[in-house]
Amino acid sequence: MLENIDLKKSLSQEDYQEEYPKLKQRLSDLQSTCAAQGVPVIVLFEGWDDSAKGSIIRYVTKRLDPTGFTVHVIPFLPLDEINRHYLVPFWKRLPEQGHIAFFDGSWYTHPLIEHIKGGCSPEEQEQAYREINAFERQLVDFGTLVCKFWIHTGKDVQLQRFEEREQPPGESWSIVGQDWFDAAHWDDYVKAVDDLLLKTSTLNAPWVIVEGNDENWARVKTLDTLNRVLSGALLKPSHPLAASKKSKKTNKKKSKKKKK
Repeated sequence: MLENIDLKKSLSQEDYQEEYPKLKQRLSDLQSTCAAQGVPVIVLFEGWDDSAKGSIIRYVTKRLDPTGFTVHVIPFLPLDEINRHYLVPFWKRLPEQGHIAFFDGSWYTHPLIEHIKGGCSPEEQEQAYREINAFERQLVDFGTLVCKFWIHTGKDVQLQRFEEREQPPGESWSIVGQDWFDAAHWDDYVKAVDDLLLKTSTLNAPWVIVEGNDENWARVKTLDTLNRVLSGALLKPSHPLAASKKSKKTNKKKSKKKKK
């Protein structure tokens, strides 16, 4: 799967300057629609170390109303949550109706990274996939829109970015042993990611692979995909929360008539 992704895709600075502002404004408009309809949205990012997930999130959210979205950086969890079931921290961070939650890292850390490090057996990994599919199904059935992005970069690009961070005036403080461990186990991760994408990409919560070697391309593709997903779902009268609101309005009218 991943080996078939065309990582040569790129966007010139000129095309980027033309497309990015329009897509950014469109997402801002859709955020207003999301708030008006009371639809919760989860935008989840996974990918390789140094695949610029955080940077993409910053560019995606640049024009959004800050009171209507939250960014959760999952590797930094409070100590009281680390020893609980791996889904507990995410239940506590689900967006309320009308809000958008961006996750830099997610519930996929447990079956992916812990499996490579030896902290999650193959049987536990398969169980985690079943639990995650059920978890996401619950979210979708409630009316939550779930958008999942895997930011894919090449091994050579990852190593290049690591080396750039290590060189002055880079960010050598941000390179840790775990980064080099992950890079050394690249082939193991590729197999594990292929397996993860295959087993957890569902009709209601599919994965979108974003070619991430070129950051301009990655930002624009992510924004464009997100806009398409939101615009295709928010205006549907069949949306669970839309039906719920309609039912509440009907009940209110009936209640008023009874009082009269």
